[in-house]
Formats: sequence, structure tokens, C-alpha cells
Amino acid sequence: MKQGEWFDNYEKGEHTPLLNRLLTDDDVDPIELMGEDGKELKFEQCATIPYEGVLYAVLHPITKIEGIGEDECVIFRYEQKDGEEIFRVEEDEDLAQAVYDVYLELLEEANGDDE
Repeated sequence: MKQGEWFDNYEKGEHTPLLNRLLTDDDVDPIELMGEDGKELKFEQCATIPYEGVLYAVLHPITKIEGIGEDECVIFRYEQKDGEEIFRVEEDEDLAQAVYDVYLELLEEANGDDE
């Protein structure tokens, strides 16, 4: 799937089960992903953020992951390749920081609305 296509397909109602879960506000079940070592990792979804034509997921690990603190999140890039959904950790630190900054702005807006 090319950058930006996920949004066009979502607007047309053509989306996959995992993409649907990410874009549904009331889905609170853990997101289960396969780690590089083949082990299942569970995450809590914090936010789904479109940024520069790419969809990112801000996920908080439920499963303990070495090197990631209990109060930290991981930025994943959503892709589709050969019909398969793939989440890749965003390795470009500047890009991951930009997505995280958008996440923080959304949190500030949400907290401002509650006052």
C-alpha cells in the first residue's frame, strides 16, 4: 500500500480488521504484535496519528520490553505489503519525535476540553 492509500481506502470503507481496530475509539482490547524473536507482544493503543501521508500508532507496551520504561510508548508505522498488515517501529528518531509531538498536542487539546 502506498503512502496515503490507507486513508483513501478507509474513507471508502475498504479497510482491514487491524486497521479498523486502530481507528475505532471504543476498542480497548490489547493490540497483539509479533516481536522480532517470534514472541507475542501486547500493547495498549494510545493514539493513531496520520502524519505526512503515513499512519502511525502510538502504543504502550503491556508486555515488558527490555529498554522501554513503564511510562514510555513506542511509535509504529502502519504498512501493508502483499495484503499483509505490518507494524514497524519507526527508526527515524526525528520522525518518531514529530509524531510523538503531535500526540502530545492532541493530549493537551483533549485535557483543555475537559476543563
